[in-house]
Amino acid sequence: MKLRKLLKLLGALVALVVITLIAIPFFVSADYLKAQLVAQVKQATGRELVIKGKASLSLFPNVAVVVEDVTLGNPAGFTSPYFVTVKKLETGAALKPLLSKELRITGIAVEGAVLNLEETKAGAKNWEFAAPGGGSSAAKSKDVAKADDAASSPALNGFAIGDITLKDSAVHYMKPGAATIAVKDILLTVHGADGNAPLAIEGSVRYQDAPVKLQLTVDALQAALSGEATPAMVALSLPDGSVKFEGKASMKERPNVDGALAVSIGNLPKLLAWATAKPAPVGLPKQVELTSVLALKGAQAVTLSDLSLTVDALKAEGKLALNLTGAVPALQGALSLGEVDLDALLASQEKTAPAKATAAKTRPKATSAEGWSRAPIDLSGLRAANANLDLKLAALKVSNLEIHDIATSIALNQGNLKLNLGNASLYSGTAKGTVMLDGSSSVPSMATNLALTDIQIDPLMTAMSGASRLSGVGNVSLVLNAQGSSQYAMVNALGGKGAIRLTDGAVKGINIAQFLRNAKKGFLFGDNSTEKTDFTELAASFEIAKGLLSNKDLSMKSPILRLAGSGTANLPARLLNYRLVPTLVGTLQGQGGKEAAGLAIPLLIAGPWSNPTVTPDVKGIIEDSLKNPELLKQNLKDINGTIKQFNSPKDIGKALLGGLGNGQPQPATEGGAQPDPVQQGIGNLLNSLQKK
Repeated sequence: MKLRKLLKLLGALVALVVITLIAIPFFVSADYLKAQLVAQVKQATGRELVIKGKASLSLFPNVAVVVEDVTLGNPAGFTSPYFVTVKKLETGAALKPLLSKELRITGIAVEGAVLNLEETKAGAKNWEFAAPGGGSSAAKSKDVAKADDAASSPALNGFAIGDITLKDSAVHYMKPGAATIAVKDILLTVHGADGNAPLAIEGSVRYQDAPVKLQLTVDALQAALSGEATPAMVALSLPDGSVKFEGKASMKERPNVDGALAVSIGNLPKLLAWATAKPAPVGLPKQVELTSVLALKGAQAVTLSDLSLTVDALKAEGKLALNLTGAVPALQGALSLGEVDLDALLASQEKTAPAKATAAKTRPKATSAEGWSRAPIDLSGLRAANANLDLKLAALKVSNLEIHDIATSIALNQGNLKLNLGNASLYSGTAKGTVMLDGSSSVPSMATNLALTDIQIDPLMTAMSGASRLSGVGNVSLVLNAQGSSQYAMVNALGGKGAIRLTDGAVKGINIAQFLRNAKKGFLFGDNSTEKTDFTELAASFEIAKGLLSNKDLSMKSPILRLAGSGTANLPARLLNYRLVPTLVGTLQGQGGKEAAGLAIPLLIAGPWSNPTVTPDVKGIIEDSLKNPELLKQNLKDINGTIKQFNSPKDIGKALLGGLGNGQPQPATEGGAQPDPVQQGIGNLLNSLQKK
């Protein structure tokens, strides 16, 4: 009997609930619903919610809510009056599960939403909301979260949500002094947001008048959010590029991913200009292809293993690890690269560089022939990161130098770069040593300690300075240091020392043997571009102080010559001032000939090092030779048997000057050329000596 009463009571309660649910739409007005929603939003955000359009609620067959023309206001001081506007929002819930305290939202559809994100000059951000009761939402976020957990956790026995769709929507970002960033035509579908099914997000947007497409899948969202590695995929399609990751991901406190990464960029400058709405930096490569195994731990450590990278013509393989926990990023790894042409890269930078200001256009541009560049050297970029890298390069071309089979390590720490060159093939020889750059202060500095072994010196000097007066195979050691804010300042401050020893080579531009052979013609030089003086050995050491190179011990040996020299090279001015003393030690017919008793004819080499002049040391020749006329006469007889008589200074003048030592004006050569000033000077000097 009691059971029957209980069943009747329960039946009456169910009937009452059903009648109540049916009656709600008739007794609860739309204005009441609007007022309740506005009040709740005001309490939660401190902002004014306005529903200009209709707001409706229906309960059968499921609960459905529709609101139209909704705006959420901005606080005072922002450009836009609204934080967000929505043309239409539809949502609902299955009715039957509600009776069991299960909320199963059938879906959420948002149409025509516009989100306006804005910062002010004072730093205020309109996406930071005031907490209920005033104050900052950040200051009370923990209390609010605890209250939400306490109120909601025991209230529901289950939760589910259907697809979320967003269409015909936009996001605007505004900041003082910057152009507005607008993402338009947003079309987005989210499936499995409740974690009860695999998460799938797919959609497209339009940015800078170009489409962007997104795909994202996570097999088990709840497991991923609890820290369990879960299969995941992200694919992003961009103008002139694409990015895809496929592997496993999790996110408990920080994101963690591990899987295959593929990046393909067809035009990097165009892509960056589109993404930033600014001109891309000059000199960037165009095509970039990257495949690797990506490991990301908490957005603080990134590792790219099995890396394959192609940047235009450059190819690289290896492994890189980036750590972001320090004051600056730290990079470690090992890379093997193909051919690297820095000259071509710099040329492309100059070709694509924007026009400079008028003042810059009128400033004379320093060329290799005119002098060293005075453009500022900026090494501050070395302070942007720390690095420890092992590099192998198949070939490197820089400043016209060509180096092959390079094995080196790079250590970069707080702006100090140290390059340890373990081995490199350089013009048929090898190079080892260290190069250091200091960018830790406002004035850069450099130091180097290099040893070159079995190097072909001719192509090396040509590559370094644009011209070469030496050929041969040899060893070079360099210990240099400099400090300065430009290339010009560096060269002016250059200090150090070095040594060179060459074998089986030649001094180009002058044939000293031919010079001696034609002594009777007055030491005249023709076109000496094809002349050379062969040697079996050449050695010298030098010191550099404030850009001035000094040498005191040049020594050159050949079968018929011995040569000693000393002088200076002004590196900032690119000038030579050198004196060579060649001594004939055998006849001009070869090593088996007769000794010539040491005839010495000093030479002065002076002028720009790319094209110096070579002239006899007139004063030295006369002073040294006339001390012993008989010895000079004998030597000249050995050199040229056509000279017969040397009995006076006049005869010596004839021998040296082709008969012009008599003080008579030198006749013009064929074609009206003027007499050689050196020849004329020697003639006049000898004539004055004869009169004495």
